Amino acid sequence: MMKRMLLAAAGLATLATMAVTAAPPAEARVYVYGGVPYYGYAVAPHWRYYYGRGWYDPYAYSYVQPAWMTCGQARQAVKASGYYNIVTLDCTGKIYNFSAVRNGKPRNVSVNAKTGAVWQN
Repeated sequence: MMKRMLLAAAGLATLATMAVTAAPPAEARVYVYGGVPYYGYAVAPHWRYYYGRGWYDPYAYSYVQPAWMTCGQARQAVKASGYYNIVTLDCTGKIYNFSAVRNGKPRNVSVNAKTGAVWQN
């Protein structure tokens, strides 16, 4: 009888200890940002501001903002593709349009402003 009471008391003590030491599950909030580090201030004079994010170093991270071709650069790409008598039709948006001559025939030519790809319409 005494043995049973000791075992019961030991069991209750173990349960009481577990109830006291059992902590609620921890809630961890971890934020991981990859890519370009942005700052709330210009660290150096050559740093640029990216709207909505902050200041960054353009020499270390040149891929942040897409580098669009100028109209003149797109015109040179058309010329390098074998066209001549190039007339600019539209240099707005993602696609620049030109009218040009190749092999004696007038053509409409388009240039992707981001990649520089030239194709004939």
